[in-house]
Amino acid sequence: MLLLAALGLVAVTIVAGVLDWMLWPWIVATVVVGGAALVCLFASRRSLTAHDGADRAQHDPLLPEVTAEEAATYERHHPHSGPENRR
Repeated sequence: MLLLAALGLVAVTIVAGVLDWMLWPWIVATVVVGGAALVCLFASRRSLTAHDGADRAQHDPLLPEVTAEEAATYERHHPHSGPENRR
């Protein structure tokens, strides 16, 4: 959302320059919102990559753990997918 606001402020800053409005408040607002957007973008990227990707599913409450009975049923229906058949 902040990136979209920064793009909107860039457009308003250009219009302010064309119409001879006071330009410095628009430039300051654009720089502040754009900087905040970049900080949020990099912080979210850093927090998402801080954890191992394979570890995330174990903590997801929407993905229940597989029980031994479910694993046995799966192996019975899909005998070719066992660890000994993997390359």
